[in-house]
Amino acid sequence: MKLPFNPGKTGYAVAVFVLIFLVALATKCHSQGIVFGVGPTMLRGEASALQVAWQWPAIQSRDAHFETAITVIGPSTFEGKDQGNQFAWSVVYIDGFKNFDIGLGPAFLRKTDAFNTASANFNLLVGYHWKKWFVRWDHFSNMGTAQPNLGRDMILVGTTFR
Repeated sequence: MKLPFNPGKTGYAVAVFVLIFLVALATKCHSQGIVFGVGPTMLRGEASALQVAWQWPAIQSRDAHFETAITVIGPSTFEGKDQGNQFAWSVVYIDGFKNFDIGLGPAFLRKTDAFNTASANFNLLVGYHWKKWFVRWDHFSNMGTAQPNLGRDMILVGTTFR
């Protein structure tokens, strides 16, 4: 069967991520409340990132939650070209393994840029929490629906207000 897009190495990595996410659906999660995180973008176009989110329990699963986040990414430079501020809104379904989180959901970016050439994106996250504190990796990508699809990676450190 021929796919409507070429998944490439990134597509296979995303497929593995989704499989791990599906396994996590059978385990216990933990968070609920208002979340505040800050950190840098990584790998390309380094910039500061700030995220504010609201978490609430998933009705269909007692051990998972949804997170609606607003993420602001500061200006950066990529291949000698200035990239302005970026704003993203996402809704992520998060489950986990004990203190580890894994999440997947849609994201909308305010504008296209050198990192994501489509406004419709996906948000992947993997994190670790301890009590009210967390560290996590967030990734925005259009999954190859538009090229180039470099994506945006962030390492966020923050806290949950319950």
